[in-house]
Amino acid sequence: MLDRYKTPVIPLSGRVLEGSGVLTRPASLASSDSVLALIDRGADKQAIILSKRTGRVLLEFGRKGSGPGEFRGPSSIEVDPRSTRTFWVLDAQLRRLTRTKLGQRSFSPKSIDAMVQPLNETYLELRPLSGNRFVGSGVFTNNSRLSIVDSNGMVTSRVGSLPKRPEGVPPSVWQEAQRVHMAVSSSGQRIAVGTRFADRIELFDANGVRLGETQRHFSFEPEFKVGHFSIASGTKGPALAQGDKIRYGYVGLAATDQLIFAVFSGKVRERFRDSGQFGQYLHVFDWAGRPVAVYHLGYGLLAIAVEPDGSRLYGIRHDPEPAVLVYDMPRKK
Repeated sequence: MLDRYKTPVIPLSGRVLEGSGVLTRPASLASSDSVLALIDRGADKQAIILSKRTGRVLLEFGRKGSGPGEFRGPSSIEVDPRSTRTFWVLDAQLRRLTRTKLGQRSFSPKSIDAMVQPLNETYLELRPLSGNRFVGSGVFTNNSRLSIVDSNGMVTSRVGSLPKRPEGVPPSVWQEAQRVHMAVSSSGQRIAVGTRFADRIELFDANGVRLGETQRHFSFEPEFKVGHFSIASGTKGPALAQGDKIRYGYVGLAATDQLIFAVFSGKVRERFRDSGQFGQYLHVFDWAGRPVAVYHLGYGLLAIAVEPDGSRLYGIRHDPEPAVLVYDMPRKK
């Protein structure tokens, strides 16, 4: 399928961030000034701050547990748009958001100020917007794509509608098949939403108004038939079963005020199993939805972050060993 690109695929070489080999099962990644913040689900303390220059671990926090400042199932870490030393960690399992504010002069554990905010819904991703608001994605019981959430963890509005649901497919199953990954522009004014099991990226403003879609390279959708998605009987009712023919689309997004960076897999589970959740292709679009470039990353990446000026991209890989990769992005003439 990847041979059908209508634009040249440019090889892009990345280097391992020295010192990042201490990671075990890294997941979410965020960029802030001179540091990277990430979630490492296999570590004793699951939130880690790394130096961009040396890769050295500057701080670890968030031991496993249910108390204040502890995490049981952290799924994302984000930088607060108003403060480069404040991070938001979403714990999907505990259904809460933790604001972690670091001291101004050091990365000492004693300088951490943590505040826990319970959430009234379960989110898979929650990203800060301008104006002390958040945008969240998850498996909801309604037909919306996203939720806009206030600083108290309450939903203020629903955003976007899903494609028409096939006959016989329960709403919760259809929501899971339409699962997305998100990126917010540097200013917090725009949202890009990439579908995990299709090659669709939708564009919204910070108020949830749909602006359109990016141009699609392949135009495939989740399929409900033997070997693709099917409906199984779960403990809480009908559930989504992922068959061998399932195809992964966008598995990670990042954005600046000018561009959208989307990691694309295109792999079928039958041939690649769990590695299908990692993407080796980077699709770059502008906010008008026009394709700018396609790059081959050399490794399968799970999550990415980007500098505000788009000059450098960071990505998490698991194979051949867990590490953070650094890519210097070509400048467009």
